[in-house]
Amino acid sequence: MALCRRVNLRVHWLVVLLALALAWPLRTRAGAGNVVEPGELYGVSALFSDGESYAHARRIACALEGAGIGSRDGMLGHPDPAELVGPPLYDAARAALAQTRVAQGDELGLQRFLAGIGPWAGALACFLVWLAASAAGAGALESLLAAAWVAVAPACVQGAEFGRLGDVAFGLVPLALAARFASRTLSSAEPLRAVLGGISSGALAGLLLANSPAGLVPFLAGAAAFAYWTFRSGSELARFAARAGLFYALVGALVARMLVLDGPWQADPGGLFAAWVELASVLAFACAAPFLVAMAREQFASKRFLPFLVMLAGAVMIVVLLARAREPMARVWDAWMQARALRPLFGTHSALSVFVSLTPLVLLVPLGWFACLRAKPGAASLYLVLLSAGTLVATLLDPELASWCVLAGALVLARAVTGWGKGARERRWAIGIGAAVLAVHALAGFLVLPDMSLHETRVEIARGLRWMRDHTPSPGPWNAPRAQPDWGVVSVPARGAQLAWDARRPAVFSEAGEYGKLESLRAAESVLQARNAADLTRAMHGCGARYLVLSPLEGDVDPAPDSGLVRRYASTRLVDRAGHALAGPGLPAISIWELPPPEKSEDSGPQMTPR
Repeated sequence: MALCRRVNLRVHWLVVLLALALAWPLRTRAGAGNVVEPGELYGVSALFSDGESYAHARRIACALEGAGIGSRDGMLGHPDPAELVGPPLYDAARAALAQTRVAQGDELGLQRFLAGIGPWAGALACFLVWLAASAAGAGALESLLAAAWVAVAPACVQGAEFGRLGDVAFGLVPLALAARFASRTLSSAEPLRAVLGGISSGALAGLLLANSPAGLVPFLAGAAAFAYWTFRSGSELARFAARAGLFYALVGALVARMLVLDGPWQADPGGLFAAWVELASVLAFACAAPFLVAMAREQFASKRFLPFLVMLAGAVMIVVLLARAREPMARVWDAWMQARALRPLFGTHSALSVFVSLTPLVLLVPLGWFACLRAKPGAASLYLVLLSAGTLVATLLDPELASWCVLAGALVLARAVTGWGKGARERRWAIGIGAAVLAVHALAGFLVLPDMSLHETRVEIARGLRWMRDHTPSPGPWNAPRAQPDWGVVSVPARGAQLAWDARRPAVFSEAGEYGKLESLRAAESVLQARNAADLTRAMHGCGARYLVLSPLEGDVDPAPDSGLVRRYASTRLVDRAGHALAGPGLPAISIWELPPPEKSEDSGPQMTPR
């Protein structure tokens, strides 16, 4: 036993070193274009990859300063505050980590720390995937390959690169933990271990459910597996299987509901944040229905009619709650569909890029489904199949979930290949193909160099926005998301969150506003697409904008000379639409234009209206 423990400890350290040797350098190299060296740009210690990362950084900074966050943010949408549908639990975790590592008020240190969280989370996810594959019954070699797949897969690398604060990539940690606990529980024959496992996996699956509608996939996969375990087991095993499933659903509902906390994370009544928390908790509670039915049948067979009536009352309550949840469900669904339609504004992935991010190994995943289902699947195998198939369908609907599909596919393939036996020809082929694909992705990740010319252009843009913070009047407090600023700034939607972070100025429309009202988006588009000076001035006055930020990276052109706008800032770096520097004439990397306020007449003042 002591020898076995020493071997397991050595394997643990081997996996930790593998994760650090592959996951960490690949993710830091992928985000090398976001690194700002000391002295390169005053006031900035790191760049973020996208608008979502800037929005998360803003929420964390506001929480650290004690400001309320809520469901709306006036700095990410003007004059209509942006709707924030995502509950802030991951941001709360990042804020707690920042408090332990960054001195209060150190903005540069906070920015550098937040930008570096992604690689650490990616390395941790690789280690947890190895634990999950081992708990699912995979062999040592298969578990190592599953961890290596998550370490080098382009979707996982890009999602957790330096400078990115995506919730999907951060969610790989609870997803791997939920898969580990669920796999161990569904293979258990001990009542106490099954109940404790149901509580643990339910808490983690509820966390995923509460943070995103995509969390429905792992939560429903777990609920279906627990129900299969309950109704397909013998009478003695079914008793504690039903209780484990009941705890799974109830703890998931409780975790989803507890995310509406006091303090900076309090949800505003009527916001999408509150609507999704309410809906998530109801859906989790509804998953308790099959386990209540199983327990009611057990109580009726034992002629214990009072517990039987209690179970029936619980089933009726679930039906009532589901009927009441139709309105928030329709609201969240409409907001999610609207966000999908707006994603081309922020750069969507093509079908080819999604396939490459999944790696060609995803083509072997259906073979893993077939192998697991053919071998008289237990509840654990069914859980992995449902998790893998569900995440694949979700990825086709939302390419941002590709890293979840990679993780689930790695687990199901590791279990299927282990079941083929050590001497099986199929096992040798699968391991050989997998190792070759992983080697190619790892080599490509280490050989590809970032575009430093584009990096310098992004630095110029950040420098211009920092100039705007220091040299333009403030429209209101930056760290008060519920405040209504006096005026806004028009830019392309993909730069709205960066405006709020670097310039400390409110954006008319940003990536965070894709779930809310579209009036701000239409107002910003009317400014950017104005044909003449009169239309431009009218559109800027209509959306309450005082400044206009333009860059050739988005195809922006300078306003007409008679527009009435005054250029307040222009970068010295001239670039083309690809962001590369030009030797001859070109457009500044960033230009900041001001619309002067209308002059007040000298005799203007209070006017009396005759009756």
